[in-house]
Amino acid sequence: MNRRQAILGSAGMFAAGSGRAGAADPGRTLWRDNGGCFGVGAFPEFGKGFFGFDYSSFTVGPLRTAGARAWKMAGSLDGAAPPVEGLRVVDGRLLTDRRRFSPVPIERRRFEVQSGRTALSAEVAFVRDAPVRATVLMIYGSGPAPKEAFDPWAFWFLGEGLAVITYDKRGSGRSTGDWRLTSLEDLAADATAVLKSARSYGLKGPVFAWGASQGGWILPQLGAAKAVDGLIMHAGAATTPAGQILDQVVYSLKPYGFDQAEIDRATAYYALDVDVSRGRRNWSDIDAAYKAAVAAKADWILEPPVAADAPERTMIKVMADFDPAPYWRDNVQPVLALYGAKDWIVPAETNLPRLKQIVSPRTELTTRVIADANHLMFIAKSGERSEYAKLSRVSPDYFLEMRAWLSRHA
Repeated sequence: MNRRQAILGSAGMFAAGSGRAGAADPGRTLWRDNGGCFGVGAFPEFGKGFFGFDYSSFTVGPLRTAGARAWKMAGSLDGAAPPVEGLRVVDGRLLTDRRRFSPVPIERRRFEVQSGRTALSAEVAFVRDAPVRATVLMIYGSGPAPKEAFDPWAFWFLGEGLAVITYDKRGSGRSTGDWRLTSLEDLAADATAVLKSARSYGLKGPVFAWGASQGGWILPQLGAAKAVDGLIMHAGAATTPAGQILDQVVYSLKPYGFDQAEIDRATAYYALDVDVSRGRRNWSDIDAAYKAAVAAKADWILEPPVAADAPERTMIKVMADFDPAPYWRDNVQPVLALYGAKDWIVPAETNLPRLKQIVSPRTELTTRVIADANHLMFIAKSGERSEYAKLSRVSPDYFLEMRAWLSRHA
């Protein structure tokens, strides 16, 4: 496989189907034994169907039907690896090859919120008849995000005794609107509207916002507005979106062995593409640059540039020059910022130093670069995108860092 084939193969890393767990599914819920929790839910970035989330071994895998009320949990996110665990539901309990779990009763209260002209579908979830020490408002990254997309993280927070607020991102699930045509300021307004409505359910204790990737540009807006009591940033960029796009180009190509001259050519091409979206250059310019790169057999060209009027260009136009720095300077809430050492989408090498420069000196900033972790905090070998679907284990340090931080602030 040449470099171009490897990169092209990685472009669809979130499209790998896991298949359905079966009509008699184990249920989208949380289970517990003396060793910890086990969640069963969705992970739509890696296909339809149910996934298992073992928060003791920190392994994740799609579930395959293996008989009546029985499943096998695959050893990779794409379901191609051999099973690592067998699961059965017997008399209301979840039995694995080594453990017996009792159900954790999750109560979900759904509600609708109006944010400008957009109707958002949201919910508050918590463990029924158990004390709630704090609440987490969850904000997803770029792309579509129904509530279920939060499951791998939301179930962990629920198991830690926290309530969780989730909502369908604009244009996802039951929410109206289009995330591709929305500014980061409007996305922050959506989060604020959801939180304001959720407070009517009598939330107890502090409220924290957790945001992944693109959510890292929304978090400081909530902090600056004093809408929450603390921020947990999962691989969030401290640069502008335009800067993050070019960072991603550089760091995504390095693992494939491109030399600096070729990386510079790729960076110049994608900088031109961003300027076309901004309206600073003509679409014919990027079309000509694409044809020249193809003629030169550039391995980093994955696909033709999108049309001049494509929604993706509107998204870049309204977001490209958003600067999080003024919001970080106004935020005085405590912050936990976690980055993956092998994250080539939001590289720690460029983002962490800038974050430390732009936060307010009054902010209690806790940072950690998780060894061997990629953008999703899965333990990776290379960090290349083509590797994502073959992984199965989240770094334990990721959850341990959040647990330690929450124990100090909740």
